[in-house]
Amino acid sequence: MTYNQLKQLRQAKGWSQQRLAFELGLSVVLVQKIEQGKRPITEKTRQRIKNLF
Repeated sequence: MTYNQLKQLRQAKGWSQQRLAFELGLSVVLVQKIEQGKRPITEKTRQRIKNLF
């Protein structure tokens, strides 16, 4: 999964970055950095994303 795919999934659900951060148990700043490609998506976060979507 790429940062762009995460952003597309989030937007398809109509969620804000804040909502996604809450659902994943992450900070909003971390979600922003992941979506900007500034931070990699960890395996743990990938699994949470799979479970969420």
